[in-house]
This record gives sequence, C-alpha cells and structure tokens, in this order.
Amino acid sequence: MKKLLLYTALFFAAPFLQAQQLYFSPPPPIPLRDMAGALQQNAWAGGINFPLWSAIDINGDGLKDLYMYDKTNDRVLTFLNDGSAGIHAYHYAPEYIRRFPKVLADSWAMCYDYNCDGKEDFFALDSVHSGIEVWRNDFTIPTGLKFTRVSRELLEDWSGPQPINIYATSIYVPTLGDVDNDNDMDIICFNNPANGKFAYHKNLSMDLYGTCDSLKFVFDDKCWGNFTLSLGSNTVSSYHNAPCGTPSPLDPGSGNGGIEIAKRDDTITTVCMIDADGDGAKELLVGDQASPTSLMVHNGGTPQSAEMDNSDPTFPSYDVPVNIFDYVHHAYIDVDNDGKRDLLASSGALEDRQGVWYYKNTNTDASPVFALQKTDFLQNEMLETGQGACPVFFDYNADGLMDIVVAHGVYDSGIPGIVSRLNLYKNTGTVSAPAFQLMDEDYASLSNYNLFFPIAATFGDLDGDLDQDMIIGDFAGNIHYFNNSAGPGNTASLQLATPVYMGIDVGNSATPQLVDLDNDGLLDLVIGKQTATFNYYHNNGTSTTPSFPSIATIDTLGRILLTANGAFSGYSVPYIFNFNGRHQMLTANMHGDVYYYDNIDNNLNGTFTRIDTIAAGEFGIRSSGFNIYVSGGDINHDGLMDMLVGLYSGGVQIYYGSNVPIGVTEITSQEMLNIFPNPAVNKLTVGSKQFAISNIEIYSVLGKLVLNEKIEARSNNREITMDVSGIPAGMYIVVVSDGKTSERARVIVQR
Repeated sequence: MKKLLLYTALFFAAPFLQAQQLYFSPPPPIPLRDMAGALQQNAWAGGINFPLWSAIDINGDGLKDLYMYDKTNDRVLTFLNDGSAGIHAYHYAPEYIRRFPKVLADSWAMCYDYNCDGKEDFFALDSVHSGIEVWRNDFTIPTGLKFTRVSRELLEDWSGPQPINIYATSIYVPTLGDVDNDNDMDIICFNNPANGKFAYHKNLSMDLYGTCDSLKFVFDDKCWGNFTLSLGSNTVSSYHNAPCGTPSPLDPGSGNGGIEIAKRDDTITTVCMIDADGDGAKELLVGDQASPTSLMVHNGGTPQSAEMDNSDPTFPSYDVPVNIFDYVHHAYIDVDNDGKRDLLASSGALEDRQGVWYYKNTNTDASPVFALQKTDFLQNEMLETGQGACPVFFDYNADGLMDIVVAHGVYDSGIPGIVSRLNLYKNTGTVSAPAFQLMDEDYASLSNYNLFFPIAATFGDLDGDLDQDMIIGDFAGNIHYFNNSAGPGNTASLQLATPVYMGIDVGNSATPQLVDLDNDGLLDLVIGKQTATFNYYHNNGTSTTPSFPSIATIDTLGRILLTANGAFSGYSVPYIFNFNGRHQMLTANMHGDVYYYDNIDNNLNGTFTRIDTIAAGEFGIRSSGFNIYVSGGDINHDGLMDMLVGLYSGGVQIYYGSNVPIGVTEITSQEMLNIFPNPAVNKLTVGSKQFAISNIEIYSVLGKLVLNEKIEARSNNREITMDVSGIPAGMYIVVVSDGKTSERARVIVQR
C-alpha cells in the first residue's frame, strides 16, 4: 500500500502523465546483412553523409577512438576502437555522444591535443560570432570523459592593439597543428575578408611560457606560403609565387599574379595540415566547393618560413585520386591501428553513400604514401540508404514477419542529382527475434517515376482485396497511389495506379500515414508537411472504393505546430497507433525531436495532449530542411508498439516499446529515495535514505544518459541538489549510487 501511495503521489504531481503510455529503449543487437549476406557491424548507427573525423580516446583505454561530426544535420557519432588490426576495429557507441560539448547548428567540430597532455581537446565553430571555441579534455578514471570550457571568449589573435577573433565560418574550416615545430598548436585559416590567401596564427605558448598549454596567438603571416586561391569562381585557378603584395587573380589571363598551379577558388574551402615528405615543413590539402578532387600544395620552404612551390591538383596522383562530388574534407589519423596515420577524404555535399574514401598509409608516419582501400569507410557497415531515410514496417512477402521498407534519396552522379528510391529489408529472423537482410535497393522500381525527394511511404488495404497497397508522399506535397495486385498471402506486387492521388496537395514535403483515425472501419489519411502541422483527410468512400477530399477535412489536426526557435518550417511527421484500445501519436520534426500525444479519440477537432518528449534533438538538429522520420509496429510480437526512426543521414534506428522506461520492469527502490520537487523545473534535489551518494545518473526514456553527476565521497552526502535546466521536458529515470549499490526513481522535468 505504501508503494502504491508513492506512485499515486508521483503521478498526481504531473497530471499530464496520468495517461498510460509506452516507453522506448534500444533493443538487443538486431542482425543486419547486406545483399551479399555479409553481417554489418554497425548496422543501426544511422548513416553518414558529410562527416568531419577526429581521433580521440573516449573511454580511457589508451586506444584512439573516432569522433564524427556530420555537417548534414549537426549530428555526432562516436565509435570505440577495440584495438584489433584493420578498419573493422570500430564499434558504434552512442552512450558517449552526450559527453561531448553541444555544437551550435550549422557549425563544425574537431579534436586536437593543444596542451600536450595526451588527451585530445575539443574545438568547435561559434557560428554566431564567426570564431572558434575551445573545451579542455579533463578525462579522469572516476569521472570519465569530461570537457571544460577553457574560456567564455573565443580564440583570439593579439597582434594588434585589441584582440580579434580568429576567423572561421561554417564554410571556411581551419586546420590545427604545429606549423613551426616548436610543440605548441598553431592555426592556419582564412583571412577576413577572404582574399584567397591563408593566415598563419602562431601560438606563442612555448615562446612566452616554455610550455604548450596556452593559446596565445599572433598573426605571423597573412599570406602563409606565398600562394593564393582564385577569387569567386571555380573556373579559374590557384597560384603559387604570389606574396602578400600580389593581388589574387581573377582569371588565368589577367596577368595579375603568380604561376597557375591548380583549379580552385576560395568561395567554400577546407584545409588540412600534413607533412607529406618528412622534412618538417607542412603541406596543405585543400578541398573546394566546386571541385571533386583534393589539391596538395607542396611546401618547399622550412617550418619557420613556408614557400609553396608546386602542387598535385589531383592528389594522390600516384594512386587513385580523390574524386568525390565536391568540397572535400580531409582527416589525417591512424584508422587501422598500425601506428601510421592514414588519410580519410570525405564529401562535403551530395555524395552520401560512397563519400568516405580511406587511403592506407603504406610507407612511414614521417613520410606517408597513400593507397586507396575503399570509398565507403564505415558506411558499408551500417544501414545506409543515402539521405532522408523514412522507414516503415511492411510484410512484403506475407510470411507473418515485419520487413522494413525505407523511402529515401540517393545521389546519382550520372544525373547528377538526388534520386528517390525504396530499399527493401527482409526479416530473416523469427517472430520474437528479428533479423534483416537487404534485398532490393530500388523496390517497386520507384526510381522510374522521378518523384521529388524527400519521399515517405505508408501501407494499407485501400481497395478491400486483403493485401497492402502503398501511398507515397513527395516533396512537392502530392501523394501517389500504388496498387498491390498480389492478393492475400502472396508476395506484394506494387504498380503506380494513380499519380497525384485524389488531387491532394499539402504544399511541400508530404509525409502520409494510412490509419483509421475515427474508428469507422475505413482507412483515413493523416499527412505531415513542411509547415509543421498535420492535415486529416476523412475517407468518405467504402471498404473497396476509398474517397478522400482534395481539401483537408481538418488542416491543423490536434492543433499541433512543430516549429521551434522561431522557424517557419518544421517538416512534421505523424505516426498514430493503438495502445490499450485508444489512439496515441508520435510525431517528429526537422529539429530532431520526437513527441508523444494522447487525447485523440473523440477529440479530432480539439487539442491533442503532449504527454512526453521522447527525444529532444537526439538525432541531430538542422537549421532548415527535412530531418527525421518516425514510424512503428510490433516487430518482436510482444504486444507493444516498437519505434522506427529514420535519419536524414540515411540510416535507421529501432527502439523497443516497453511499459516502463529503460527496460526496468519495476522501480522497487522509489521509496528509498527522496526526490523533490517532482516535477522539477530548474533544480532537482536527490536524497538517499540508506547511503552516502557518490554518483547520480539521469536517463531519458530512450535509455540515453543525459546527465551524470560525480560527487566526492563523504559520509554526509545524503542529499544533493542538481541543475536540470538543460534537460528537455519529459519523464526520466534517476539512478543514485554509492559505488556499490544503486536506487532508482522516476522524475518529471517540466518547462
């Protein structure tokens, strides 16, 4: 009875949670195989589009793991290195993502050990102020990976009477390294305003203090290496032998400077520092917005006096040159655990499946020679469809197991452009233990119909013939009807029957779902769209002849608006399902959010109630454009709906449904903790009735660690107050420990 009263008190403290709901957590490993039958090691990592790579020891085992920042949607991936030889040593480890500082939208991030303590620190763009922020890596065994902001100020150059921010933007990515070989970290970046020449910011840490742990920069050279990129056009060339007094050339025939060496311009450019010939003088690898190749600019000078004297415009010309669509990013790190740094060349736009080229260093670390090994590093080990993955469960072969169809776009260099397709993944597992294999990368020959990307699919029996038909929504805002002519019990056969079905047009980015929303036995249509609301189209037909109005029955279903941060768009996605005899709803939007709604039945003209935030930016945050997709179904036949999340980076993630958060069958220790206020807003006090607290962890309903508080062990640590102002509203699990035993309780955060 006492426990029942505690539970009752908890839920009356948050009336919006009185509605019964599902919770979600990552499932046990679900096998996935490619078309050849090879098991994909990082199957559900979520895809990779346009990454920036860094090596960093994430878990303190002495091995360099991988941090990846994806510029597509400001998404982070972390991979742990198991130390084995070769490139299959990396394992997706999402539990470490939240350990890294959050990066502003439309930015970049990279890791570099600036203070020579053997731990890579964190550098990121402050896109608001066009500067670089720094976080020191303060890893310890008790606390694990932890970053501390070095200063609230951005990196500054102190050459003039007043310090100025070292210039960086989302399209001008600098390079960090020891230019002059004095053991501290220097920076090569771009002048402001951009003039085709590179600025060298020398770090005076060693000069002034005899240590490398400071960040004191001055302009050493505004025209480092005496070379320049052309201004403003990808049709002209870059030049060397072009000192500061030489104007940047506007075209090859202008006669205003230098010797032509390679086609590049300074419009959108990245650079990477590398000593390519072992003489101590640093070369530059340059990527350009409009060029598919890498430019290697050779330094014929010294570490103290750079002089770029020749170049390889199709590096490495001695092997297979880099040839990615454009805006190539470079990473010079050891990815195969042989002690020699290798080269990763990654696409910065469009190329989304063959966009990470791995070049093995076949010589020495001091004098590298690169040989191309593969063009899809890590991408080939995961479900990777390209861009804008929108997955749904669909039993295509009528065997009683739920398969997966993923609507998506993929870059086609032959067009060039993004082609809309469907990928089919067959469930080769059992009723309770799913497993999947890729069967078709153009299911239903969808690419023949030239539908505008992004697209989304939904399935249901519209014509009463006991098989599942398909509706496709496209970016133009239209939906298209594909009839399944297979009949009951047969493998689906889908053909386009009616384009621009029923004349429905929601504006832009139609994300449809077929669902009997009003419980009349007929499938209705709910369609999300770019403007972040939901249209409801009532089926006015019969079980064999559907009829939908061209104008929405309700154009703001549930009075839901999924915009955020003053945006005009939201790219809303609906998934309505039945739980315990009533309709509930998951929604997703371009901000990486998934919300949970109730109060739907008998309230279609009213306001649906948001009862939880399932994810708040968990899957990346874009400033504009389509981002994530949510759907679901009971994949393991436990009677609970499981959640499918499609990511803009081309991948898919699965979360199992549960009656309680993070797989906990019963929170028996609720009464051993004193937690208040509950709901909490900004501050949360946690008290233990049986032990001194040494650690407090807070988990989201997806089982992800959102806050970890280490407390110095003292006998009187029975009550700790924490700052939870940075946690989104929703239900959480608090796990309190003294290092030997733990207790847990539910807590609610409100905003």
